[in-house]
Amino acid sequence: VMRFRVRPPKNREKPLTVKCVMKIAGSKVEIRIEAMAAAQTEKTKGDFSSKRQVPCEDIQIRFPVPEAWIYLFREERRWGVGSVHAKVRRPGKVKQVLGEAKYEHVFRALVWRIPRLPEKFHAAYREHLLRCRFELSSFDLMPETFAPTCDVEFTMPLAMISNTVVRSVSVEQHDDSDRVEKFVRYVAKCTYKVEIDYVQCSDLDIDPIFDPTTANPAANQESIPEQHKAMFNPDEVNELHAGYRIDFSDAEIGAKRHNDADSSSDEEENRSAMPMIQIDPKQYGY
Repeated sequence: VMRFRVRPPKNREKPLTVKCVMKIAGSKVEIRIEAMAAAQTEKTKGDFSSKRQVPCEDIQIRFPVPEAWIYLFREERRWGVGSVHAKVRRPGKVKQVLGEAKYEHVFRALVWRIPRLPEKFHAAYREHLLRCRFELSSFDLMPETFAPTCDVEFTMPLAMISNTVVRSVSVEQHDDSDRVEKFVRYVAKCTYKVEIDYVQCSDLDIDPIFDPTTANPAANQESIPEQHKAMFNPDEVNELHAGYRIDFSDAEIGAKRHNDADSSSDEEENRSAMPMIQIDPKQYGY
């Protein structure tokens, strides 16, 4: 098995284009992910004139969720705590048409899994959208910093990003050379780190930045609501509750610090004798 990494040139079209945006309008937050697959073609084996389209499979887009907002994506169930899933025909926080989207606590991120793009019998250059909306309460904190990038992983079967072709395979010192068969399988595994755009807007539905039909974007930007603030300051709370503590001395706790001694030494430390309880079994008929 031969594996190697390659970095394609910047001017080459990416097989999968992903855009990640988080819009904040006061206490309302929206996570928006757009995915679009390009038309990637490869020459068929034995026929250099015909080409076939290579899809992107096992797509995984992970949008990191701040630590203070993780509980919003967890819900109590009958047998424990589960993650928030995307619901198609029912109201919910996460909405998407293709694939499956849910919060995965292993990655601390909202994960969108798509089995294949473009879909079978579908054309390329078609945008697919995932949208997640939620509202912060007065007890929720606004993080000081956000994660700068999100992770994108997918595979492309029968693809050669580096244009590497296996010409020959030789096996030395084999008993039966006639039964040796060559099997070559081309697989390209791609990994992206996409930059996340954080935008503060006036409304999640009507945004002058993303809506080209807005007549006067500057006037709409003036009405941006104030940033969400919690009803308490976490620093003041820590200082307030830091005084509710009782410090005991070692003598009051009953623990003494002993110097580390070698177990093989004959010197015994002057430690307090532990109480011992003796039971005489003869009194019980044994």
